[in-house]
Amino acid sequence: MKRTGLFALFILSHALLFAQFQASDSSLAAKRKQSLGETSDSARLAQNREFEDELEQTLQIPGSYGHPFESLTTVGNLRSGDDKFRILVWNLPLNDGTFRYFGFIQLKDKVFKLADRSENYSDPEAAQQTFSCENWYGALYYRIIKTSHEGQDYYTLLGWDGRNRRITCKMIDVLTFSPSDEPVFGKPIFKTASGTQNRVFVNYAKQAAVGLNYDYQTLNIPKGNRTQKKKVWLIVFDHLVPLNQELTGQYDYYVPTGDQWDGYWFDDGFWKFVENIEVVNPKDKTKKTQPIKKTVESPY
Repeated sequence: MKRTGLFALFILSHALLFAQFQASDSSLAAKRKQSLGETSDSARLAQNREFEDELEQTLQIPGSYGHPFESLTTVGNLRSGDDKFRILVWNLPLNDGTFRYFGFIQLKDKVFKLADRSENYSDPEAAQQTFSCENWYGALYYRIIKTSHEGQDYYTLLGWDGRNRRITCKMIDVLTFSPSDEPVFGKPIFKTASGTQNRVFVNYAKQAAVGLNYDYQTLNIPKGNRTQKKKVWLIVFDHLVPLNQELTGQYDYYVPTGDQWDGYWFDDGFWKFVENIEVVNPKDKTKKTQPIKKTVESPY
């Protein structure tokens, strides 16, 4: 009898929690829709603050880590492959063509609010910086890649930044956690053509379509005086060039060649830049390889 009563109480508590989350989903979806529908920046930001505050309160509820928030279709909701955390991120378009970014990192017992400070940094500065949640370089993340080296877990983030009316950016960042589980963005593990960086920016013309994905492809690996072909997992993106040489460095004129791809290969604790990757779309769909796909200009 006592067991039956405890079981009934368990079922009732879960039913009440489910109903609470369902009501919260409806309220949050309405606030998010309203914030996007406002015409002035001030009204849009004010409505977004209400959405952000309510979402934070919901994430603080015990049991919320397992809630999918399926009604929030314009909010990115990514979980790490090891289920250590999830990131919820969204943006707010402003009338000048720029964007503000917002989000939370949720562990099973902690919630961290993300405060976008990207407007304070140029790309060269940000490429060398480490950021906290309170000083975050905002982006819409659409992929988490977990790698490890010498006991350290790295969560590499692929993201999108609308930048402005002339330039779009794809970004590769990395998230690690301190011994007390404090999130840290950025780490000098990207060996680029111009030196080691904490993160990578891929800027290009607004009208261009550029893919940046994680894919299983062929890499030519130097071995003595020869090269060896090897199938490895890579971060792959379109090779970009200016429309003419006089526009070098003006990223609003950078477009993909259409037949060349570059990328980063994780080796010995570093993401190492590689050029001219042999991108092949497999005919056999049962194989482990996946075709290169263009990600849409906003992942959500």
